[in-house]
Amino acid sequence: MRKLSGPLKTIIGVWSAAIAVFYLYTAIFGSFQPRIQRGVSLLFLLPLGFLLYPATKKSSKESPSLLDFYLAFLAILPAMYIIIFNEKLNMRLTMVDDVLWYETILGVINIALVIEAIRRAVVPAMAMLIGGFLAYAWIAPVLPGVFYSRPITIPRLVELSYLVTDVGIYGSLSGIMATFVAIFVIFSSFLEGTNTGVFFTNFASRIAGRGPGGGAKIAVVASGLFGTISGVGVANMYATGTFTIPLMKRLGYRPQFAAAVAASSSTGVDHCSRGGFASRILLHQHLHARPLRGAQR
Repeated sequence: MRKLSGPLKTIIGVWSAAIAVFYLYTAIFGSFQPRIQRGVSLLFLLPLGFLLYPATKKSSKESPSLLDFYLAFLAILPAMYIIIFNEKLNMRLTMVDDVLWYETILGVINIALVIEAIRRAVVPAMAMLIGGFLAYAWIAPVLPGVFYSRPITIPRLVELSYLVTDVGIYGSLSGIMATFVAIFVIFSSFLEGTNTGVFFTNFASRIAGRGPGGGAKIAVVASGLFGTISGVGVANMYATGTFTIPLMKRLGYRPQFAAAVAASSSTGVDHCSRGGFASRILLHQHLHARPLRGAQR
């Protein structure tokens, strides 16, 4: 991640604060329509992937290149289109209405930029996995046996990935992130900025820090404690991992092992909160089922 300075740092700080205010506003007063809520989220977040993360190890770690600024600008256009023409897109029939030529172009740009942002900000393997599944859509008609599938055109692939809200870039997973998960990530940032998160680590250290494997136990207990108030693995990792991973590394744990302990313990927090959070919300949306009695309390 780049360490910016000067006016650009201020601009990106204001830009990031704006999307945080948007998340807080919708959490208090209610979300917008799915395509608008998710479109605004991606409009603000996707450009940051090119401005904050260098393209290669040799790229500048202090300032974005001209190409990064160009990609950041391009990342705004597809999301802006679906926000502005939300009502029009709501009226179209999926897999029936034609995909317009400029929608195809915007969709291809959106797909490519999301994959590139994932390659930069997450891991290249994730981007390769997504690219592999997209490539499968074209090579499936020539594959034998169970791997065969009917051919799909680029416009239809763009439609399913870009124009609809049940699957694809603006699907239900993006909806959960833009409405629920983002709030707890902001909450985790607040805890980290105010050093409140240190309380969980210190309390866990008192409980489990003196026994064998104390560093890893501290990570597990701290994740469990924070999970009782968040229930979101991403937020938990952000709030507790910033303390527990360096702690385990100082105690002699390998970096890979320290990260694995923090990630696995943060993943389990979904079972700590009474609400049952992101995964249960996802199941609820797909199954259209009423929440369990325990989740209602």
